[in-house]
Amino acid sequence: MSNGKWFWHSRQIGGHNALDWLVKTQGVGFVDAVHTLTGGASVVYKETTLQKAASQPKPPKPFALPAANVNNDRVYAYLRGRGIST
Repeated sequence: MSNGKWFWHSRQIGGHNALDWLVKTQGVGFVDAVHTLTGGASVVYKETTLQKAASQPKPPKPFALPAANVNNDRVYAYLRGRGIST
Protein backbone atom coordinates (compact mmCIF):
# COMPACT_ATOMS: atom_id res chain seq x y z
CA MET A 1 0.00 0.00 0.00
CA SER A 2 1.16 3.48 -0.81
CA ASN A 3 -0.83 6.58 0.16
CA GLY A 4 -3.85 4.34 0.73
CA LYS A 5 -3.70 2.92 -2.80
CA TRP A 6 -2.60 -0.60 -3.69
CA PHE A 7 -2.14 -2.69 -6.81
CA TRP A 8 -1.45 -6.43 -7.21
CA HIS A 9 0.41 -6.54 -10.53
CA SER A 10 0.31 -10.31 -11.07
CA ARG A 11 -3.48 -10.31 -10.79
CA GLN A 12 -4.06 -6.85 -12.30
CA ILE A 13 -6.32 -5.73 -9.45
CA GLY A 14 -6.07 -2.67 -7.26
CA GLY A 15 -7.97 -0.33 -5.04
CA HIS A 16 -7.95 2.81 -2.97
CA ASN A 17 -8.38 1.57 0.59
CA ALA A 18 -8.30 -1.35 3.00
CA LEU A 19 -11.95 -2.11 2.30
CA ASP A 20 -11.17 -2.68 -1.40
CA TRP A 21 -8.22 -4.88 -0.41
CA LEU A 22 -10.33 -7.15 1.80
CA VAL A 23 -13.12 -7.49 -0.75
CA LYS A 24 -10.94 -8.04 -3.83
CA THR A 25 -8.04 -10.10 -2.48
CA GLN A 26 -9.44 -11.96 0.51
CA GLY A 27 -12.88 -12.68 -0.94
CA VAL A 28 -14.62 -11.15 2.07
CA GLY A 29 -18.11 -9.76 1.53
CA PHE A 30 -18.60 -6.01 1.79
CA VAL A 31 -20.56 -6.11 5.04
CA ASP A 32 -18.09 -8.53 6.65
CA ALA A 33 -15.16 -6.36 5.52
CA VAL A 34 -16.71 -3.28 7.11
CA HIS A 35 -17.38 -5.30 10.26
CA THR A 36 -13.74 -6.45 10.32
CA LEU A 37 -12.32 -2.95 9.82
CA THR A 38 -14.56 -1.33 12.43
CA GLY A 39 -13.84 -4.03 14.98
CA GLY A 40 -17.53 -4.86 15.25
CA ALA A 41 -18.54 -1.32 16.17
CA SER A 42 -21.78 -0.16 14.64
CA VAL A 43 -23.23 3.28 14.13
CA VAL A 44 -26.96 3.90 14.31
CA TYR A 45 -28.27 7.08 12.72
CA LYS A 46 -31.41 8.61 14.08
CA GLU A 47 -33.79 9.52 11.27
CA THR A 48 -35.39 12.28 13.33
CA THR A 49 -32.09 14.18 13.42
CA LEU A 50 -31.67 13.91 9.66
CA GLN A 51 -35.26 14.93 8.99
CA LYS A 52 -35.03 17.87 11.37
CA ALA A 53 -31.93 19.20 9.61
CA ALA A 54 -33.52 18.81 6.17
CA SER A 55 -36.80 20.44 7.16
CA GLN A 56 -35.25 23.67 8.47
CA PRO A 57 -33.31 25.36 5.64
CA LYS A 58 -31.07 28.27 6.57
CA PRO A 59 -32.11 31.66 5.24
CA PRO A 60 -29.69 33.02 2.60
CA LYS A 61 -27.26 35.73 3.68
CA PRO A 62 -27.84 39.12 2.06
CA PHE A 63 -25.16 40.16 -0.42
CA ALA A 64 -22.95 43.00 0.76
CA LEU A 65 -19.81 44.46 -0.81
CA PRO A 66 -16.75 44.86 1.40
CA ALA A 67 -15.76 48.34 2.48
CA ALA A 68 -13.88 50.30 -0.21
CA ASN A 69 -10.13 50.76 0.25
CA VAL A 70 -8.36 54.10 -0.01
CA ASN A 71 -6.36 53.10 -3.12
CA ASN A 72 -5.57 50.16 -5.38
CA ASP A 73 -2.13 49.35 -3.97
CA ARG A 74 -3.23 45.96 -2.64
CA VAL A 75 -4.66 44.99 -6.03
CA TYR A 76 -1.44 45.93 -7.81
CA ALA A 77 0.67 44.05 -5.23
CA TYR A 78 -1.48 40.95 -5.68
CA LEU A 79 -1.23 41.07 -9.48
CA ARG A 80 2.55 41.61 -9.40
CA GLY A 81 2.90 38.73 -6.95
CA ARG A 82 1.06 36.51 -9.44
CA GLY A 83 3.35 37.60 -12.25
CA ILE A 84 0.73 39.73 -14.01
CA SER A 85 1.95 43.10 -15.25
CA THR A 86 -0.21 46.07 -14.36
